[in-house]
Amino acid sequence: MNQKTHFTLSFYHLNLSVRDTLEYVQNRKSYPKNMWEAKNNTFKLAFRENSPFNGFCDHNGENGELVRNQLKEMYDLCYGDEQTFVSIEGDEVKPDHSLNLRVLDYIIPLRQSLTNIVRAYVNNQKEENTLEPGVEELIQLDDDFYRIICSMILSDLLFNVHFVEFNKAMQETQGKESPQSNFCVNDIKKVIGMFNFVRQNARPDFVEFQECAKQMELGIGYISGQPLPEGSTFRAEFDKIIQGWFAQVARLEPVWREKHQFIWGQLVEYERNIQAQQAKAAEQAKADEDK
Repeated sequence: MNQKTHFTLSFYHLNLSVRDTLEYVQNRKSYPKNMWEAKNNTFKLAFRENSPFNGFCDHNGENGELVRNQLKEMYDLCYGDEQTFVSIEGDEVKPDHSLNLRVLDYIIPLRQSLTNIVRAYVNNQKEENTLEPGVEELIQLDDDFYRIICSMILSDLLFNVHFVEFNKAMQETQGKESPQSNFCVNDIKKVIGMFNFVRQNARPDFVEFQECAKQMELGIGYISGQPLPEGSTFRAEFDKIIQGWFAQVARLEPVWREKHQFIWGQLVEYERNIQAQQAKAAEQAKADEDK
């Protein structure tokens, strides 16, 4: 592995931790503290003065400062010393799911910004003929996997949380609008807007994503009042949409993971060699001083 590929992969690693912050928006049985701490450490390293991330931000004017602020705001909410999104109980992390949309509002644009940076570095390496085999494929698999996971989460929030809350609010007022129902409508619009952003930045030839997105679009239409298929129900149609995303997660995750582990193994070996060279140089310097 060469130095430029190592630099590109440092942004991939940071982007990976942003992607994996999505897990705290999902309803899981447990959220291990050590995994939260690992992501926290990745972000702390990015904020160090001489990090590749800070170097990029320093040399890219307003755009660099925008990305730095995006990362800092997400970090402050989810990981910082005064974060409010999770509480730590023993070895477990407990997310406050009432903040899900606020967290997603940080993750989704930040993830796109970092993806654009990684792709720019990949394209630059291709022009210089320094890009090593498998790296571009890994970056694309990671992006595909992110869009599937994020869309699955947004589908669940849209159909099983906010639309359910809207119906409950309308039932309580016998079909009349209320502050609560209007609040639910605003949240529904937010989720749809997030999904549209994720979708418009997906590659057009990502067939599996585009097919699931069309089904999602139908579900949004049902929420808006379009008729359901004859003999079906909202629940049946929404479950079908979410299961479609879930099936793609199950299909794509092992493909991404295999490529990730292969490239990551090369990255670890490269860093070990660098550390060994530095240790050897330090020993030689000490020996020279003792002469």
